[in-house]
Amino acid sequence: MVYNSMGIHAFASVLMVYSRSLLLKLMLSTSGYEAGIQPTLDNLGWKRFSLFSLSLTGVHHAALFLLDAGNSLLFFVAMRKLLSSSLLTYASVLITQIPSLLLSKR
Repeated sequence: MVYNSMGIHAFASVLMVYSRSLLLKLMLSTSGYEAGIQPTLDNLGWKRFSLFSLSLTGVHHAALFLLDAGNSLLFFVAMRKLLSSSLLTYASVLITQIPSLLLSKR
């Protein structure tokens, strides 16, 4: 139904958005995290930010590639895509976070 359309990406993105609030509640409820603060590398630190961003990109890519695969025969191909794409996305997210981290240290 959503094959070869923007529906696969839309579903994966919406799933990631809904997972974000749940992940923030689970991950940061005990650390005194305020609701208005953005979950950035500077605010969360390396460990929590890495867990947060890798979890969300994993959810997005899992939904995207598993729906795209369509059957269980391509499961391992989808897993290889999921891992490599998640790591590349995480590296891209880190690159976008470094300038704000450097500016906050001044």
